[in-house]
Amino acid sequence: YSRGWEMIYEKLPFISGEFEIGISEKNEFLLLAFNMQDSKLHLMNLSNGEKMETHFSGWKNSNYKEFIFHKNNFYFFTNYPEKTWKVSFEKKLEILIIDGFSDELKHAYQNRVETLKQLLTKMPTTAGVLRNISKVYLDSMDNLVINGHKLCLTTQGDIRFEQAIHSASVYWANKSNLKNEFNFGNKLVLSFSSSGMLVLKDTTLSGHEKHTLVLHRAGSNKLSLVKSINIHLQLGLSESKKLVDGHMPVVLKKNLSISEAENLKAKIVDGLDDGTILCVGEPVESTAIFIPTVLDTNLGICTFDEFCGNPFFLLSETFNNKKIINNREFWLKHITPFLEKIKNYATTT
Repeated sequence: YSRGWEMIYEKLPFISGEFEIGISEKNEFLLLAFNMQDSKLHLMNLSNGEKMETHFSGWKNSNYKEFIFHKNNFYFFTNYPEKTWKVSFEKKLEILIIDGFSDELKHAYQNRVETLKQLLTKMPTTAGVLRNISKVYLDSMDNLVINGHKLCLTTQGDIRFEQAIHSASVYWANKSNLKNEFNFGNKLVLSFSSSGMLVLKDTTLSGHEKHTLVLHRAGSNKLSLVKSINIHLQLGLSESKKLVDGHMPVVLKKNLSISEAENLKAKIVDGLDDGTILCVGEPVESTAIFIPTVLDTNLGICTFDEFCGNPFFLLSETFNNKKIINNREFWLKHITPFLEKIKNYATTT
């Protein structure tokens, strides 16, 4: 979660500008962010955390609104006169000028615009997310209420945040010392990120902290890495090769203790070159429940292993390995026990 996509929003140098994402030849996720106010162009490698920036002095308003990513470079187009601006990052971040537009780039631009249009039709229409949290309580109907909105399973079987009308508080949450965090009896913790993600954690369940083993870069000797994964993860050769050749970062194994993760890492990288980057992911509380606090829309929520609800909130199949269950099953299995525990640990009003 701490390295999840929902956290990228919090780490951006600004929130109003032009953005584009691409996957490099090394299977690394790259995020371009351009601030029109100061003409600074930022490039962030989301796979290894590297950041670069430069000044895009040649930028001006154009009929071509979007940056695009094509064949390992970002591009921007201006008209009157027609120019192509190539954002290269092979050795350093630099912007090159090319007169005119090639047919290949025009086609790539048109495809990207069409893709973005299709994505917009899939995005939930919403009034926003819950921010500046000041009130958290469980009401008389066992609804978790946050700033006047209740988390509920509707009669249609959807999970949503809806307005809590005439809701009477019974169990109040305490404000923690940490920013944007509340708790019931110092046992049940609710953490809110500024990007709108709510995390429910039950601290009474000890020993559930798990780690993942994540491959960030394959290195030059991919064949040896495939064989090593085949042996130590007991996967088939074709499955091991698919992991090594696919988009990165990729989770090789999850639900590991720290010692298991470190030992498995040492075995896999033994004898490989330094170009192979295999990391133990930050600890994840496997019992935590992740809920986007998007208002007035059907939600997709998850634990470390299971997902339910609106597939818009689910990573693509390429990167997702969660078990998908129906909303009612998820609610009864994860949400209801959490709400029941509030009555045990919280103080009544």
